[in-house]
Amino acid sequence: MARYSFPGRRTFRAIVIVPFMMPSIVVIIGFLSLYGKDGIIGSAFPLATSLSSGLSGIVAVNTYYNAPLIMYLVSAAIERTDPEVEQASKIFGGKRSLFIRKIIMPQTSSGVASGVILTFIYSFMGFTIPLVIGGPAYSTVEVQVYSLFYGFLDFGGAAALAAFQMLCLSALSYLYIRTFLSRAERIRPIGATRIRLAKLDFRRRPFESLAVSLYLLLISTFLFSPMVAVAYSSIHDNQNGMNSLGAYGAIFSAATRLGFSATGAILNSLFYAFMTTVGTIAVCILASYSSRRTLRRPFLYDLIISLPMTISPITIALGLYISLEPIPPFDMIWPLILCSHIMAAIPLAMRFLTSSFSRIPRELLDAASTLGSRTEGLFRVELPLIRGGLVSAAAFAFSTSLGEFAATNFLYAGRYVTMNTAIYQFLRYRMSAAASAMAMILVGFSIFSFLVFQLLGEERSLGGD
Repeated sequence: MARYSFPGRRTFRAIVIVPFMMPSIVVIIGFLSLYGKDGIIGSAFPLATSLSSGLSGIVAVNTYYNAPLIMYLVSAAIERTDPEVEQASKIFGGKRSLFIRKIIMPQTSSGVASGVILTFIYSFMGFTIPLVIGGPAYSTVEVQVYSLFYGFLDFGGAAALAAFQMLCLSALSYLYIRTFLSRAERIRPIGATRIRLAKLDFRRRPFESLAVSLYLLLISTFLFSPMVAVAYSSIHDNQNGMNSLGAYGAIFSAATRLGFSATGAILNSLFYAFMTTVGTIAVCILASYSSRRTLRRPFLYDLIISLPMTISPITIALGLYISLEPIPPFDMIWPLILCSHIMAAIPLAMRFLTSSFSRIPRELLDAASTLGSRTEGLFRVELPLIRGGLVSAAAFAFSTSLGEFAATNFLYAGRYVTMNTAIYQFLRYRMSAAASAMAMILVGFSIFSFLVFQLLGEERSLGGD
């Protein structure tokens, strides 16, 4: 869709990545509400229930979760294609199929390959999806590490399995950065800076326009129907067929029966999200600012910064617990949870800031150096120029913390319940209405935070795109 212009194109491109940013536990609630035995589609078409359980359910949810990522990467690769090459191919009589095969496909290969590797990494270290809908028969490495540690108290076996997974993921991370990421950052358009978009015209190109419109409808339905299903299931009572807001009030009593406070879960999630944002931004500013002046090997630096992204949350939580739990104040557990959230948010937030810092013109950096200390130049000149990048990094850190489940579920020990762990407890005890209601509250906070960060970043700056 990157080469077509249609009403609402910018809005569609902005919201298509939203499912990827949704908490995984919320996506699972959506699939259960849509394709489960009592779901909107599953109750009418029994064959559809395979999309909410077992191996087929794991594949379906992972496909849903990672499809926006691949769409975004391929779209970005297509938009780097030089439009003058396309015009030249038309002038010399090149067919459209030849242009796609010889020009578009080679140009987008890095985006496709990057998406494939990232999808494999995210699926390989997935925890929530196989835990909730996979069942014991489809236990993954993540689930097995969790089971060995808590179920069998086999700490050595859990650590060995986590180390093996970390080795595999580190190799994939090396391949991704070495082969694709560094190459993608070197690609620049040869000619014009914007591709020429083809408008949907049902008079001149009826079949092509109809195909594109149908694709937009299908992909929109696929991406957003689970979210609609979560909202519907939170107000619909399957027993009497009535719609009400009773489930939202019931989450407080249901949480009390399970031994925790629903209000406390909401406040804990917001506390972790706020502190994660502050900690991540502070670490990323310090790291990206210093790296530009001290490091001579950017590839090694990229590898180090990206490693937490390819180390599973369970492995991070296990390492933090073994190494820091005996030391005050980490013995209170919540600092360990906060550290795990910050480590999960740093890699991509760091990319936002590194990209933004790299766009500052050299002459402005020279002017900043005349203000006195480097710190003064950083706060008075550089940070105001990268406001857009700062807002993007903060928004990502906040949403990452709100959606983090694996490490929190590993560490919290029933004392520091968040909205994600509360939803999982409701699912375990078959309180589906309360789970859907809490999921909608989590989605509401996610959307609200997105709008707030969008408002804060309205003024464009270097690195604001």
